Amino acid sequence: MKMISYSVHREEDAFLAKKESNRVLEKELLHEQELHRETQRRLEAQDEMLQMLQGIREAQSKLGASLGLTL
Repeated sequence: MKMISYSVHREEDAFLAKKESNRVLEKELLHEQELHRETQRRLEAQDEMLQMLQGIREAQSKLGASLGLTL
């Protein structure tokens, strides 16, 4: 009987350890997902800025060409 009780407690301990490990892993995953979303937002903002700057550069070139200037 003691052997069965010991086995049951050992299984419970293993289950609780895995449950805690999963909780920690889930928390880490959520943190990594948030970092990914933030990185994605920053990347999109940088891309918008790049497109805007390219548009400005293109407009400058057209203006310069219309004025006979070389940029």
